[in-house]
Amino acid sequence: MGGVAQAGSTGGPSRGANLWLCLALCAAWCAVLGDACLRPPSSRDWAGEKRVAPSAPSLPASLGGWSTLPRRTEDWWSLALGGREFLLGARTRLLLFLGAPLARDLRGDDEGWLWYDPRWALSARRGTAPFDAAEIQHFVDALRTSRELCETRGVRYGFVLCPDKETVHADRRPAHRAALLPSRREQFFAQVVPLARADALDLAPALVDEARHDAPGDPTYFALGTHWTPRGSWRAGVECATWLAAREGAAVPAFVAREQLWRPSLAPAFHDSWAGTLHGSGAMVEAVPDAAPPGGFAWRLASSEAGLQRFVRGDGSGRRILLCADSFGPYLATWLAEHAGEVVVAASSSLSEELLRATRPDWCLHVVVERQLALAPPGVRQPVRRLEEAELAGLPSAGRAVLDPSLARARGTTRLAAEAGGMRARHGVSPLDGLVLALPPRSSASVLVLELEVDRPGELRVAWRGASDADFLRLRSHALELSAGRVLVALQLAEHDLQGSVLLSGADLDYLVRRAEWREAR
Repeated sequence: MGGVAQAGSTGGPSRGANLWLCLALCAAWCAVLGDACLRPPSSRDWAGEKRVAPSAPSLPASLGGWSTLPRRTEDWWSLALGGREFLLGARTRLLLFLGAPLARDLRGDDEGWLWYDPRWALSARRGTAPFDAAEIQHFVDALRTSRELCETRGVRYGFVLCPDKETVHADRRPAHRAALLPSRREQFFAQVVPLARADALDLAPALVDEARHDAPGDPTYFALGTHWTPRGSWRAGVECATWLAAREGAAVPAFVAREQLWRPSLAPAFHDSWAGTLHGSGAMVEAVPDAAPPGGFAWRLASSEAGLQRFVRGDGSGRRILLCADSFGPYLATWLAEHAGEVVVAASSSLSEELLRATRPDWCLHVVVERQLALAPPGVRQPVRRLEEAELAGLPSAGRAVLDPSLARARGTTRLAAEAGGMRARHGVSPLDGLVLALPPRSSASVLVLELEVDRPGELRVAWRGASDADFLRLRSHALELSAGRVLVALQLAEHDLQGSVLLSGADLDYLVRRAEWREAR
């Protein structure tokens, strides 16, 4: 008897403890489900993560679709999970406290700086993944094609390379990440540029020199981001403007000196920080001094269309510069525009005949970040062809958009309403207003078909992205003149590996989207 009693006294948790544990688990699940219902994905702010809101997978129409439904449901739920932002923020704070990597390719150091080190970019910087002969020829052909396209329209062409933060601050990097052989950046300027016979500027030496003027709280690159601070942008702009003047044989423009920069306030780092992506805004705060000419900038932001920004100084007379750029483009444009009539930033490294015709620049510059050299060169986009309705006969449908206002993503003040199976979009006066349609992703050349009912004539810009783009920061776009009434738009897009997101934008437009689909191109 005694032995039995002793065994019972050393058993597991009591019934009361088990009950409390079960209640806690139930409460946690109720909180997660309740938050997911009260704050559906469409109502959350996804800008910080540079994502579009996830949509719940629809019931499959084929056996193959049913086989992928569990994975698609899991992918959707991982984003729609209630309390997701709180959990990710708590994880970020814990990793910061432990000094552990914040993500697979993102690491911090003892001084609180973050470094972006995807393996492919690190290998390109260290020289352990040099260009081979085929890659060199690929880059040479891309630069040569871009230069020749510009020359046919009387436009001068140049290539501007923006160094990675990790290159400029190599002295802050651990020894096991130091360069061993000539980097791809060095190979590019030693081998690719001479063969392509293109003008090219390496901003690395100027930014390395500028970093010598860094002080605590006043860096050249954001400690928590990947881009230049206002002072770093100033130095890049001075270097680029000086280089352009030398190519033209013109006088070097008079830029304000570093000591004369007007630095009126501390700019919060949220405009370039990993904090939003990691949901660590409360724990990851950086402020750096602003930088502007005394009295402010002389330019104004005249317009922002889908993928285009126009910086205009005075009446716009003078040199016109087109930047086919990645995310560094606007940073460079703010200072180039101080000594140019107009600077247009096209948020895509994809140059096209249509873009040159629309902007009529004197200079076209490809502005590319260094790590892009590990991937692919900027290219020339083939013209977008608009098909006649009769040409659509025989082109099978490859997928349709679900025209549901609860799933659509509105930007700006665009207003949406369902109407007889379609979706009515009302754009305001700003061209930034836009409607994002989610279409099934494609892996071959396709025709985008839009059936619209337009209330009044106007211009609609249709923009899309390629497979390598993370978001709509790099847009390929095409402008369409719409007449009133029923309009069928069919655009054959030359890009392959198209993603399923398409942005419709305009100014003062009111139209009904009856249908949006991909068709297989011949």
